[in-house]
Amino acid sequence: MVGEAVKEASDLLRTIARTRPIEETPAVLLTGEIFVRHDELSCQGLTDRLAAKGFITRTSPISEF
Repeated sequence: MVGEAVKEASDLLRTIARTRPIEETPAVLLTGEIFVRHDELSCQGLTDRLAAKGFITRTSPISEF
């Protein structure tokens, strides 16, 4: 059951066209105060805006402490 859901999700994701290879896509790290980087209102769609400009955004995990 779970395996079928994963396969369906994988098939769907495979249909998304890439604009460039992931190895060539610039990446930025969103770090700083935990509340700010994990609160949608505080980030104000920052990751979506960066994605629209062609950046991969990685957010520092909460477990960094």
